[in-house]
Amino acid sequence: WYFVNVGESGKVTLQIADVTGHGLSAALIGSMSKLALSAAGREVPHELLGQMNRLMSPQLPAGRFVTVSSCLYDPASGEIDFARAGHPPGFVLHRATGTVEQLKGSGFPLGFIPDGEYSHEKSKLEVGDVLMLITDGISEASNRSNELYGFDRLSAALAASKPEAGVAHIIETVLSDFDRFRDERMLKDDVTIVALKRLK
Repeated sequence: WYFVNVGESGKVTLQIADVTGHGLSAALIGSMSKLALSAAGREVPHELLGQMNRLMSPQLPAGRFVTVSSCLYDPASGEIDFARAGHPPGFVLHRATGTVEQLKGSGFPLGFIPDGEYSHEKSKLEVGDVLMLITDGISEASNRSNELYGFDRLSAALAASKPEAGVAHIIETVLSDFDRFRDERMLKDDVTIVALKRLK
């Protein structure tokens, strides 16, 4: 699941999450994690993930957990605060240099360690730069030669998007590259992308 919201401060929060397993139990844990997100009462990502983990750890069945990437974006300054709980990194395309930065950070999935802590990462979007969050259904998909799509291919596809393109077209560019790579091989996991572009 993913969640995007504009808070009272005017900052934009983005969360993207993935629950282990499939079926009804995974759906219930997904609902539980959304409730924990609302109940946590935190805006800064590493604090939010820490509180969500404390709320969820006693409730999750053994061996079940949730991975999350959490981002707080300030449209006024372009500043990004970022943290992740066992989830793939975030990606920032810096248009001026054509480079893609990975927002990594450290921290176990929610429910893995009751007192887990999450590192606080920072970056910044200049005008035209793009932030992208994904689930591992993208990075861990394989082609007919059993090669993984991986972060490098995703970064190259993101960097190849046109500077004037909107986020829908940028996501389409990445997904087109992804589909060419897997060459109709069946997907084994959900594929989700959330992107944000700084316009001014």
